[in-house]
Amino acid sequence: MGNKIYINGKIITVDKNFTVSEAVVTKKDKIIYVGSTLKAKEFPGKIIDLAGKTMLPGFIDGHSHFFMAALLDSITVTLSAPPMGNVESIDDIINLLKKRIKDENIKPGEMVIGMGYDESLLKDKRRPTRDDLDKVSTVHGVHILHQSLHAGIANSYALNGYEIDETTKDPEGGHIGRYEGTTKPNGLLEEKANMNLMMKLFGKPSIKEVVKLAKKGEYNYLKYGVTTAQDGGLTKESIMAYTLLKFLHVLKIDVRGYYFATSEKEVDEFLELKRKGKFKKGKFKLSGIKVLLDGSPQAKTAWLTEPYYIIPKGLPADYRGYPFVEKDEDLQPIYDKVVKNKLQVLTHNNGDAASDQLLRVYEQAQKNTGVYDF
Repeated sequence: MGNKIYINGKIITVDKNFTVSEAVVTKKDKIIYVGSTLKAKEFPGKIIDLAGKTMLPGFIDGHSHFFMAALLDSITVTLSAPPMGNVESIDDIINLLKKRIKDENIKPGEMVIGMGYDESLLKDKRRPTRDDLDKVSTVHGVHILHQSLHAGIANSYALNGYEIDETTKDPEGGHIGRYEGTTKPNGLLEEKANMNLMMKLFGKPSIKEVVKLAKKGEYNYLKYGVTTAQDGGLTKESIMAYTLLKFLHVLKIDVRGYYFATSEKEVDEFLELKRKGKFKKGKFKLSGIKVLLDGSPQAKTAWLTEPYYIIPKGLPADYRGYPFVEKDEDLQPIYDKVVKNKLQVLTHNNGDAASDQLLRVYEQAQKNTGVYDF
């Protein structure tokens, strides 16, 4: 691959002086010169006329889920409020989901998935319930996801399929909503009660679908100038997908992945992948570990030290959200192994109580391992 010489544009370097240059020369995708057009033309290579456009370094994504973003964009109905969408009421949600079933001739028994509702922006000023979603269909599974992805609502058909009923207990780090004064689920599924079901929603994609999703995903990032994306919360299944993409040389965008850890076991799995050097080179690289400690302030599931200012309906006056893992000692082995092996760790902790937990456990890990400086 020869040199490429970019000229006739506004080239913003973002160096320490924020220099604006006339030209850039690259060789094998590496920048070898930045400066005047006259000097750039001394290099042999193909001249690319920017035609007055602006060139700047690519943006680095600080937090996202590369594959999940592509997946959600591909198969869900947009239920966002303006300006992202057109949903202003629960009736709007019902009508859009009904339209998807009709337009795509979705067969009875199949799932209909919506994404982006936010009850605080609805005229109804309440969450949808299973009864609302039963108006969409009683012969399709209907599951809508909160804008934060930390909660969802399912209709009766879907709840039956998930085997969630009056006797189902809340998982640790999750909550199943109930109608006030009863144990009957009202459709609300928070945190792990929702996350544990999300992969079931999407099924197992084919090789062709994995490639299509990756290309669609990177297009969505690149059109906004993001050239390095993040995929936080990888599992064995997503590692298999990235193995396929590596083999097929599909990715043009750089993706940095973080392996989701709920126990020592997943940290060991990550270390084994690193030891094999499977993703040392190429567009996808394994960068570290991802841990979840609490939920989302938008969904009122972030773990606080003081009660929420506005308590969600049906919850006690001292409601403060909740942790994913209540006991520090259950988290300690994860952070001990992370610190001992000097791994980068991304910790999801929105509430101040979750932040306090992170500080306690991480500081204890340093004491336990004697590792204070990477």
